[in-house]
Amino acid sequence: MTEPADTSAATPSETTGDGNAYSPSDPYGVKGEWIRHDILALAPASPRRVLSIGCGTGSTESVLQQQGAEVWGIDVSADAVARARQRIHVAEVADIESDPLEQLETGSFDLVLCGDVLEHLRFSEHVLERIHGWLAPGGHLIVAIPNAAHYSVLRTLALQRDWKYESGGLFDRGHYRMFTRKSLLRLLGQHGFAIDTVHGARVLSKKVRLLHIVLRPLFWLLPFLDDYLVYTWTVRARKA
Repeated sequence: MTEPADTSAATPSETTGDGNAYSPSDPYGVKGEWIRHDILALAPASPRRVLSIGCGTGSTESVLQQQGAEVWGIDVSADAVARARQRIHVAEVADIESDPLEQLETGSFDLVLCGDVLEHLRFSEHVLERIHGWLAPGGHLIVAIPNAAHYSVLRTLALQRDWKYESGGLFDRGHYRMFTRKSLLRLLGQHGFAIDTVHGARVLSKKVRLLHIVLRPLFWLLPFLDDYLVYTWTVRARKA
């Protein structure tokens, strides 16, 4: 099921510094204290046990904790985890790709959050296999990723023939992987997940919003064009 793209301005990923490249000792800094309402909107009612991969400071996760869930979080930033420990049941510094994480038992979570994480991984497939194992039967995974098919990316490639890395957003220098709606859904399907809901959040300037209104009949005729306006895809899938 694909929901209509949200035309309200969504907050892009926070920047993580002054433009300097990440260092091996501190690959990611502490992101801004903001709640991912797009993720919470797709969460199933009353999850019992939640795992958040890339939990950051636990701002989003604390909402689920306050609603009665037992929330576990993992992040590579020690500073972020120190804050998260004050908000959720368990928060640990760990690398989701390489650490054994033996404390996460098979089939022990009914909801896993993975917001703006898969694009930062070298081996997203491996991580999805781990998540599939940690989920209980019928459990849900919520994934959010930046859209590599956003018009600003295509415009930069077509007109400037360039790819200039930045400290955040679509050109984040911390991205190893890029995803479109199609490639994300295909990847989830290949690793044992059935798609429940797909939501697209749009961040439109006044000029682009006006152009979209003028060209609305074209978007009705060719609905796939709307994919180029989506900044972030958020997907809820269940363990098949």
